[in-house]
Amino acid sequence: MELRVLRYFLAIAREGSITNAAAFLHVTQPTLSRQIKDLESELGKRLFIRGSHSMTLTAEGMLLRKRAEEIISMVDKTESEFSSMEGVVGGDIYIGGGETRAVRLVAEVAGEIREDYPGIRYHLFSGNSEDVTERLDKGLLDFGILIEPADISKYDYIGIPAKDTWGVIMRKDSPPAQKKAVAREDLIGVPLLLSRQAILAERGDNAYMDGVGKQIASCDGIILEIVAGPGGGYMPYILKANPDATVIISDLSPTVVREWKLFLDKSLDSPNIYYAAFDFCNMPFKDNSIDIISDGGGIGNCEGVKAKALKEAFRVLKPGGKLITSTGFVNKETLAALPEEAQKVLTQKRPDVFEDLYEDTVLAGFSKIDSVISGCWYTDDDESTIADLARSLGVNLKFTSYTRYCTKEQ
Repeated sequence: MELRVLRYFLAIAREGSITNAAAFLHVTQPTLSRQIKDLESELGKRLFIRGSHSMTLTAEGMLLRKRAEEIISMVDKTESEFSSMEGVVGGDIYIGGGETRAVRLVAEVAGEIREDYPGIRYHLFSGNSEDVTERLDKGLLDFGILIEPADISKYDYIGIPAKDTWGVIMRKDSPPAQKKAVAREDLIGVPLLLSRQAILAERGDNAYMDGVGKQIASCDGIILEIVAGPGGGYMPYILKANPDATVIISDLSPTVVREWKLFLDKSLDSPNIYYAAFDFCNMPFKDNSIDIISDGGGIGNCEGVKAKALKEAFRVLKPGGKLITSTGFVNKETLAALPEEAQKVLTQKRPDVFEDLYEDTVLAGFSKIDSVISGCWYTDDDESTIADLARSLGVNLKFTSYTRYCTKEQ
C-alpha cells in the first residue's frame, strides 16, 4: 500500500468523483481509476459505491479514510519535523480542541509566537475529548485542549484560566424566549440540537461513576462504605450494580439508604446491608478483615487526623484488598496563579483545601496507588464556606477531583 495511492484515495473521497479528483491531482482519469481498483483488490474490499456521476464511500471505505488520514498526517508531520532541523525556528504545530473559550487564549499566544517566528505553521483539529486524546496517543497532535471532566492522568498538562458558558438559541416566538432566564425544567420535552461534546460529557460522567460502582460491587466479600453525608458516596452505584452486595455503611441513616434504593427502583429487603457509626481514626474492625473500602469523601472530611484514618483503613483491609477513595483539592498550579494576598489568606484560613493526601496514603502503607481525574468544580458555582471565602477575596478556585485506587499488597 503506497502513500501516493492513499493520497489518490483521499482525493476521490473528498471530491466525490474520479473526474474532479483527477483534475485536482493533475493525473489522467484512467490512471486514477486503475490505482483505486488495484487498492480494492489488494484489500479485498469494495471501497466505493460507483454512481453515474459520483462515488460514495462504503463502510469499509469510511474506515480506510480514517486510517489513511492518520497515516498521511503522520507522514507529513514527520517530514516537517526533519525539514525544520536546520537551525531556523519553524515547522508545523498540530493542536486539537473542542468548542471552548480556551481556544481564544491559545490562538492569541500562537499569534504572538508567529510574529517572532513566521516559519511556524499551525494546524487545528476540532473534536471532543475522545477524538483529541486518541490523536494525542497516536502522535498526530502536539497539544490538546480538553474540557473537564477528562482523564489527563497520563499527560503533562497545565490549566487554562477559561470558563465556558452555555446558552440556548431559539426563535423569538418560542415560549422560553419570553422569559428572562431559562431553567432546565423549561427544556424538558423540547427537541434540542446539542454539541456532540456536551452529550458525551454527560454520558461519560454517569458511565464513570457506574464503572467505579461496578468495580466495588464485583467484590465477593465485605465492602466498607465510608460516605460523606446524604449524597451517599459510592453507595448508590454499588447498589445499582449489585443490590445483594454485602455492605457495611457508615455515616448514613437507614432512612437515607431507603430513599436511595427507592430512587434506584431496587427491593427494600436487603439483608446484606449493615449500619455502623464509628470514628474513622479508630475503626471497630479486626486486622485484615475487610475486602474493600470505598471512600466517597469520608476520610477527606473526617474531623480527626486524616493520616491516622488512612492508616486504620490499611490495617483493617485484607492483603490484596483495595481502598477506592474520592478526593478533591486545589492543586499547586492553581494556587500559584492566585494573587499573593489571596494565597496567604487561603493557606492560613483553609489549608485543608490544598491537601492531596497522596503522601499520607503512601505513609499509611499503600505502595500501589493509581490516580484518575474524575472531574472538577469551581467555587463560583458553589455555596460552601470555602466558596464564600474565595468570593470575598475576588478569586474563583478550581478544585480537581480524583479517584484513587490504593492496593494493600500481599
